[in-house]
Amino acid sequence: MKRLLMLLSLGFLLVSSALPAAAAVPGPLAPGDHNFVSNGVRLWYKVSGHGPVALLPTPGWGPSAEYLFLSLQPLERDFTIVYLDTRATGRSQVPAAEAVTMEDFVGDLDNLRRHLKLDQPWFIGHSMGGTQILEYSLRHPQHVRGLLLLAAAITNNAPDAARQAEVERQVMQQVESRRGRPGFETALKAFKGDPSPTTDAEFKAQILATVPIEMYDMSKAVNGKDAFEQVRFSLVAFQRFVAGVRTDLAPALPRIQVPALVVAGADDVEVPWQQTLSLHRGLAHSKLILIPNAGHFAWLEQPDAWFQQVHDFLPTVGYRADAP
Repeated sequence: MKRLLMLLSLGFLLVSSALPAAAAVPGPLAPGDHNFVSNGVRLWYKVSGHGPVALLPTPGWGPSAEYLFLSLQPLERDFTIVYLDTRATGRSQVPAAEAVTMEDFVGDLDNLRRHLKLDQPWFIGHSMGGTQILEYSLRHPQHVRGLLLLAAAITNNAPDAARQAEVERQVMQQVESRRGRPGFETALKAFKGDPSPTTDAEFKAQILATVPIEMYDMSKAVNGKDAFEQVRFSLVAFQRFVAGVRTDLAPALPRIQVPALVVAGADDVEVPWQQTLSLHRGLAHSKLILIPNAGHFAWLEQPDAWFQQVHDFLPTVGYRADAP
């Protein structure tokens, strides 16, 4: 009887070894594309890179994540980056009309953090994506290891009319500094949203037409050509963003106590240098990198200086490559 059991066991082992191994089920942080649901809205994200995890949302007003993950790859030597298409953008679902607010963006970031089972990740944000992670830091400081703020905006349709007017004056002052360039008048018209686009394709064409104003050095626009051309632009996201997002973070900045690295082009049109200085001075624990001769996409215009300085400065705001 014992011999029979041994033979049966041996047979089972032989059969088992011949079976194909069960496919590993990828986790939520496995490299590649993923989806998750946040408050009933399906959202898309992409994981790529090495090192501590950082969540990076799109700005929220329409462009998808391609312009980020196709141009920020050198940053992936420092971080495992989770690129998020914010609601109504790119591959993410379009929610109900009233559900595109700053509260929704912050809630999605926290639900993504929970989905990834992270207690205290880094957060990276460009432009209005920077606004989102600053807002997140105000609401959930215990879940933020640090901030990397790239040309981060602190004001959008500010409730204070005088404050908004001052920001718009600074923007137009920077815009006028580009006057005389080839294509300036066409770019200025597109920058002002004239005419109003009616389709995603028209919206994309209008945004891309602003490049002569957005870049300090037009010859460097080629560095972002592939990234910009592959971006999906959502007119619905833009319309709902304009209707639902009004913020001015300047008064609240001193309440943000998490470490932050502020990086911006000195010749940015979208976020003038005055706003960048206000952001840096308002944060209690920030370091500032101001890249000369660069606009809103400074890492495209001065890539060597941008990526090296960010890499070198990260430890000054608490970055450790061996941290989770």
